[in-house]
Amino acid sequence: MVSSRNTTKIGSCKKLEGSIYVLSVFVSVNGCVWDNNSAQQCYNLLFQAEDWLTRQARRYGKAITFENGGFGSDGSVYANRYVNLSVTKSGDLYQYFDEIMQAIGYRDKAQFYDWAKNQKGADNSLILFFFNTDDRSFAYCATSGMMNYDPHKYNSEYAVIYRAMSGHMTEAGTIAHEILHLFGAWDMYPSETLTKEQSDTAARMYPRSIMIQTQNIEQREIDEVNAWLVGLGPEKDYFRWFQSATAYGKEYEVDSEFDEDEIRSPQEDDEECYYDEESGEEGNYEEEGEYEEEGECEEEEDEEDLEDFECFSATIGGPDSGQCSYISICDEDVYSDEDEDDLENVEIVFTGKKFISADEADNEIVCENGNSAEIETIEKGERYAFGTSTGYYGYIVIEDGKMGKSSSELEVTIYYTESDEEEE
Repeated sequence: MVSSRNTTKIGSCKKLEGSIYVLSVFVSVNGCVWDNNSAQQCYNLLFQAEDWLTRQARRYGKAITFENGGFGSDGSVYANRYVNLSVTKSGDLYQYFDEIMQAIGYRDKAQFYDWAKNQKGADNSLILFFFNTDDRSFAYCATSGMMNYDPHKYNSEYAVIYRAMSGHMTEAGTIAHEILHLFGAWDMYPSETLTKEQSDTAARMYPRSIMIQTQNIEQREIDEVNAWLVGLGPEKDYFRWFQSATAYGKEYEVDSEFDEDEIRSPQEDDEECYYDEESGEEGNYEEEGEYEEEGECEEEEDEEDLEDFECFSATIGGPDSGQCSYISICDEDVYSDEDEDDLENVEIVFTGKKFISADEADNEIVCENGNSAEIETIEKGERYAFGTSTGYYGYIVIEDGKMGKSSSELEVTIYYTESDEEEE
């Protein structure tokens, strides 16, 4: 999961927060010239992706804003040569796209980054190169290696968006997926850095992740691992959730900009669970049978994780159960429709079938209070992470009961802590 070509917290897309300037460049090539109608369709998809990203950030208690600029929707930006972008070496691509930037008045992509930062006051900036052709869209991120080589030249991050892939029109989810890559998100499907075993784990834990599937964007979400990577969620070492006992040896290293307490090798995290008795070395993943049962490790980790949180217990129910259903983390309490004077701090609502954010509730008082939270339906005995717009994050653990009907009732324990606003 962790590539040595680290892309997180560097480049022109450091963290998914603050103001983000998006420059859309519609590149026409022989036989595939843009017109205003076709370009407007792509603009509409981009705006849909930006709206979705804004709402996803709000679920994690963060605010982002987008400003857009663009060139070439009338076919006026014409590439003087066409290259097969999917197989071209990255160095050649930088030269190719710098030539396109010159056609719209910039010396190169780096000059655009300076302009967005100094003239527009953007906290982050990115370029989307749209091609009116059929191929697989991709993102080019700044990496630690390139930044060490030339931090100004390789700072500006960009993605290539094709109008279609394999005959199917590009969707808003594809654009959001590629933008998240620029901020450091990982793919959650099998790839050169993710085994099938790891991707199967990701699919079980985050079936709605947009880094797995991009179709039907409103059914997708930013999973908590990628929320952490792009700067939305609390910083933890999620690596061990996906590791295989045989996937990495003791030589595992991370070439990254992370602080030591933000991400460590699997050996450092699980020193009691993984060791080599013969050599005395910890973290030898290549020997089988030399570590405790996986379930024992996970149980210890869960208990240790939750010790750092405040907690309270509650019984909640759906609209037909007679139980309260409006959860306030701040008040450590659960309210009903009748408690109108106490609903201003509500962040999470249980409908009887699922948890929803308070700003999606039917109750107008709850909906209008502006509070929101990351929510996800889970099973009894499991837990899910939340982050609220009021500055709390933590887990809801389902102790008893079941979902599935509007009258269902759950016994839950809510573990929470306050976000550190001063932390980078």
